[in-house]
Amino acid sequence: MATQNKTRSMVNEFDVMHDEAEIAQLNSLFEHQKEVDKIAEEMNKPGAVVCRDCDEPISKARRKAVPWAQRCIDCQDVEDRRH
Repeated sequence: MATQNKTRSMVNEFDVMHDEAEIAQLNSLFEHQKEVDKIAEEMNKPGAVVCRDCDEPISKARRKAVPWAQRCIDCQDVEDRRH
């Protein structure tokens, strides 16, 4: 009987540890999703991302096609012609 109780206790402890690890993982995923949502929200704001050369907004279509773009399409064309 004592062995059964000890086994049950160990199983319960394992279940609790597993639940805590699962909760921690879910919290981490939730925090990551909040960061992704915040970035997506910023990217969708008009004028949130501006060209480094002319300070005009980079179009939503350009940001979608080239998320790392630092210049609007016109300024990028000028830059490309220089090189």
